[in-house]
Amino acid sequence: MDILKNNISQIEKFLKHHEEFSKGQKLKFIFVISKELIFKIINEWTPYDYTFKVVEEKRYFMKLEMTREVKRIVRRKIQGIVFLFKIIPTDLYVFFTFENQDFIEKVLLRYLENYNSEISKIHLNSNQIESFLIDLEKEYKAEINTEILVSYKRLFYSDFKKKKERESKIIYTNEPFRDSFLKAKKDSTWIDKINFSVENSENLLFKGYISREAIFKCNLSFNDFFNFILNRIIKIGEKKIKLFGNKSRLENKGAIKPIVFNFFAEVLRKESYPQLISVISKYPKSSYSIYHGNPYLHMGIVDYNDGSSYDLWITEPNKLIIIPQLKATLNSLTRFSEFISTNFTDGEITEKVL
Repeated sequence: MDILKNNISQIEKFLKHHEEFSKGQKLKFIFVISKELIFKIINEWTPYDYTFKVVEEKRYFMKLEMTREVKRIVRRKIQGIVFLFKIIPTDLYVFFTFENQDFIEKVLLRYLENYNSEISKIHLNSNQIESFLIDLEKEYKAEINTEILVSYKRLFYSDFKKKKERESKIIYTNEPFRDSFLKAKKDSTWIDKINFSVENSENLLFKGYISREAIFKCNLSFNDFFNFILNRIIKIGEKKIKLFGNKSRLENKGAIKPIVFNFFAEVLRKESYPQLISVISKYPKSSYSIYHGNPYLHMGIVDYNDGSSYDLWITEPNKLIIIPQLKATLNSLTRFSEFISTNFTDGEITEKVL
């Protein structure tokens, strides 16, 4: 696609001016969705514990210095440079940085997650991460091996409050990625992130990383890897916009436009309702009500970030039905779905046909 080639060409041009790009540093990139211009959002509002300095700005590009003062036992400032691009002509944006994980987690991700209801991250499930790797292996005609795999498993108990609700696993290995995903499926775990190597019969081509939060990293072959990722992320992003956008009853003259969270396992039996309710009770900046709890579960959620609200229904052991109310924004529905997927268990989201 000429549009994609133009985006990649412009991005490469700007990044090459950054000295670390030529040093083979591992480049990290994060994709997000916004119906608003993120450049305008950044210029108009800065969170109280942040300092922004716009180093360079063009129509669809910004180089930004972000600083956050972290107030723990010892106060410290975390500072770094990010590059922000709008992927024309979509509502997708990509942040690039060469900074370390401390900056990504405590500065960039915290800003995206906590400070703006206009920005949604593109969340991936285990199947989508696996599909990326399957296609990547075909694209490079190479072998992909797992180096580090982080996964989670939901634990169910009759008295769960006395025990941990989920189990995390960190595996250091050097096995074909397909074996890693097969083991995870057999163990009913979902993949959170994976470090991997791509090599052919002669050489190590590059090392990469993919996470559920649509964070990607590579240390070599940036152009090819980014081109590969971008093509697929655009499709995922546009599907998400279609799935979560225009779902409020106000936008549909009172009509109901429900969506369904289809879990990969039958985890929604009556005895597991308390655990789901416990997870929902921890959803940030929200309140919930329980209208009915036996034999089916019916709840209401209000998202204080932007005033969205929706009802939740469980009538089948593997389906959570989300019914948007008068106001239900794309960003709110995306955040809530990501929260359930990350903190309860994994699944696919689809529209429900009435």
